[in-house]
Amino acid sequence: FAIDLEGKIIAWNRAIEEMTGVAAGDMVGKGGHEYSIPFYGQRRPITIDLVFGDSEEIRKMYPVVQKKEDKFTSEIYIQRLYGGKGAHLWFVAAPLYDPYGNIIGAIESIRDVSDQKRAEEALQLLTEDLAAKVKERTADLEKTNLLLEEEITFHKEAESKISASLNEKEVLLREIHHRVKNNLQVVASLLNLQSGYIKDAQTLAVIKDSQNRIKAMALIHERIYRSEGLDRIDYGDYLEKITQSLLQSYGVSPRKIVMKVDAKNIVLHIDKAIPCSLIINELLSNSFKHAFPNDRTGVVQIDVKLDGDTVRLLYSDNGVGLPESITLDRTESLGIRLISGLVQQLKGTVEIQRGEGTRFLITFNV
Repeated sequence: FAIDLEGKIIAWNRAIEEMTGVAAGDMVGKGGHEYSIPFYGQRRPITIDLVFGDSEEIRKMYPVVQKKEDKFTSEIYIQRLYGGKGAHLWFVAAPLYDPYGNIIGAIESIRDVSDQKRAEEALQLLTEDLAAKVKERTADLEKTNLLLEEEITFHKEAESKISASLNEKEVLLREIHHRVKNNLQVVASLLNLQSGYIKDAQTLAVIKDSQNRIKAMALIHERIYRSEGLDRIDYGDYLEKITQSLLQSYGVSPRKIVMKVDAKNIVLHIDKAIPCSLIINELLSNSFKHAFPNDRTGVVQIDVKLDGDTVRLLYSDNGVGLPESITLDRTESLGIRLISGLVQQLKGTVEIQRGEGTRFLITFNV
């Protein structure tokens, strides 16, 4: 709804009629700074407070025009709307300008976010339940590991029993990686559930990026518990899987962006594989979202080589290129900041090479 400089209501749209049960004819042209509106069909006058409940937060919106403030926002719970039910409401009040920039009143928007609140509460309960289960299972695993160590110490002279215990420990470690992978997938699923209640495109994009990061880590744990070793993976095989997963996640056609991966005979420890994979996840996400706008096609290439004890990871695309304003030490981009931090975690170096497209050269010691 909108008010003029005297506080009288000049607009009351259909959505707010449905929300409050009060027709525009009973509101438009009435009001005053106190919003006291005589309504002769009732024994007491209709006011905004009667429509939305007696709330200090609502009354804070009213002086926006007089004080010429830019904006006022608030989120409150109204015990009883005019129709009698409670609801979570989100308010924003802002000055209303004429074409010459003069303030002629205020426009005040109200959104019923009750469904979103209920969804957030349900998600919180699920998260707390998941955390409790993870804590319980972790405690069980710690107890099991302690009993295993005591058993090995007690029977250290018996070679056959030691061998059996070591086998049990390997099974346990595989189970841990399996459970970590499952828990990460649960978190990704919860984020997917939450995204169904979010309409803001920017917030949805942030949640999607978080899901892809979680999936990248989950895939590493899956590869480890399926591999012969329990601390390292065939990184070339992993890159093939994660690049295809991201192509599907962003709905990118292989005919628009051609992926080329060369990482033969590269085996990485989990401590190196996870940050390295998160770096590639950020680079691929950036290419898919920004490097090839409109109908532009191109190529993304990932080359991983081992030179002695040094890994050289060269990531390149032939897209539009990074803006000159984006650097490793000064940027507001979360992705670039994550890349810089992850390279530090690898105790490596990163270099941006500009030209036709974008190239990132990352080196670290295995």
